[in-house]
Formats: sequence, structure tokens, C-alpha cells
Amino acid sequence: MSAPFPATGALPRAVTIDDFCKRYGVGRTLAKELAREGKIVRRYVGRRALFDIESAERWYASLPTRSTSAETTSRNLPAGRAAA
Repeated sequence: MSAPFPATGALPRAVTIDDFCKRYGVGRTLAKELAREGKIVRRYVGRRALFDIESAERWYASLPTRSTSAETTSRNLPAGRAAA
């Protein structure tokens, strides 16, 4: 995983796909899909793909938060699934 730069403590502006996946808990397929859809900026240095942290943070912030169990009802769940 990408560590802060030793001299400044600042995080890198871009990370490899493996570091992106570890940081956000997603698989390589989803990471590539997000880049293809333009939700995350992917840049290239030669053949090496780097994922932009700023756009990744915007994507992550846009994700919905989990509902509390009191708000979850059977009408919110797919057919055949019961509330836990």
C-alpha cells in the first residue's frame, strides 16, 4: 500500500491498481470498470497505469452509507430476501 512520502508525510497523488484495490477494498475488475466509466482518472506512465487519488476520494465519498437495521425493511430488499 502506498505510504506517505518520508520527507513531507504527504500521500502520493496516484497509486498503482494493486494499491488502489487494497486502499478501497475493491477488486481489479471493479477498479478497471470505474476507470473505463470515467469515475476515476487513470493515467499512464509508459504502460504502467496509475489511479488518481483525488478522483478516487471523490468516488469513495459519493458511495451511499449503509442503512440502519430500523430503516431496512423487506420492501427495500430484492425479491426472495428477508431483512436480517
